Amino acid sequence: MESNPDDPHICIPPRKGLEVAVYTSYEAVKPYWEEINRTYKGGELTLDWEAHSLIWESFYKKRGEELRIFVGVEEGRCIGIIPLIRVDNDPVDPPRWTFSDDFIISREYLCSAENAGRMLACLPPHFSDDLSCFYQPVGDEFFSRAPGGVVDLKESEEEYLQSLRKKARHTLRRTRTLNTDLFVESDNRIRWAEIQDIFLSQTDYWIHKNMVITPAYADYSRDKLVVDLLLMGRAETMGKLISHYFYEGDCLIAANFAVRRENDRVDDYLCLRDCGEKQAWRGLGIYAILFNMEFSRSLGIRWYDLSACVREYKRKFINMESSFIYREYPEYPLRREVFESAGDDPDRNRTKPPVLIAQV
Repeated sequence: MESNPDDPHICIPPRKGLEVAVYTSYEAVKPYWEEINRTYKGGELTLDWEAHSLIWESFYKKRGEELRIFVGVEEGRCIGIIPLIRVDNDPVDPPRWTFSDDFIISREYLCSAENAGRMLACLPPHFSDDLSCFYQPVGDEFFSRAPGGVVDLKESEEEYLQSLRKKARHTLRRTRTLNTDLFVESDNRIRWAEIQDIFLSQTDYWIHKNMVITPAYADYSRDKLVVDLLLMGRAETMGKLISHYFYEGDCLIAANFAVRRENDRVDDYLCLRDCGEKQAWRGLGIYAILFNMEFSRSLGIRWYDLSACVREYKRKFINMESSFIYREYPEYPLRREVFESAGDDPDRNRTKPPVLIAQV
């Protein structure tokens, strides 16, 4: 194993023919990023340099976290870029390196399926990877499967409902019936002025709910919600946004935002809703997803991504046969399992030049 002298957190095995360098800023890797985007999934929010920079600058950097961006080059050509963040200030989870955490956008590799296994082998141990960005990665020996992940919308709503558990089918049908009085407008933009009230309602809801855990987590949740909306603004600019606005009479009570990926896939991203007791009986979060699934199916979209770490209410949407691909590291087996930090870098806040960490 070859250690990086400037960062004791990182220990990288060399891989024949592959050079992996580590950078500490998105600006430094922009030329590599643009090189890959010219041939691999250009124009996708999940692999957009500006979107990833926005997450870092608006969320993690101001929390004092640490950024390491791993760039793989082979025969003079960049084959993969994987950013990792050293999270030491999470109010709930222990310190860790992480890739597939917090933001659904962060779960897509800027790396083809053919090179995924090789790039992953050149990373330090980190929080387990959710590889639902690949329908079937090359080299299954590197990966495992677990229930959940990307939902198959099937050819029709009835076929989809039949792929769910009986209790889930009942819940979704009942929720749809409860909300037949709502008027829904679909759009491809954010109606910033209209969503202010439900944004504040959603923010207050998360602050009060997470205050029970820790006051710091309440701030964490609020800031993340702001960044989520900024990301949806970026998706709008890129022409990838799908938005729905749910009205009770003239009053907006919910808004759902999703991002179209490639030609046959949608990432469910954010739902804002009136979280007051008056609307609690509706199940607005469930109804918003159900409506967007039907809308996506009408566009010919087959796959609907709810992510691997879904909340309990989202599990109702998962096909019984659905699973996601992941890679788990022994050092980070469970999200809430406490473990010791791998060390400390006294110069962690100092800007560092790129360091070659693997070369054969």
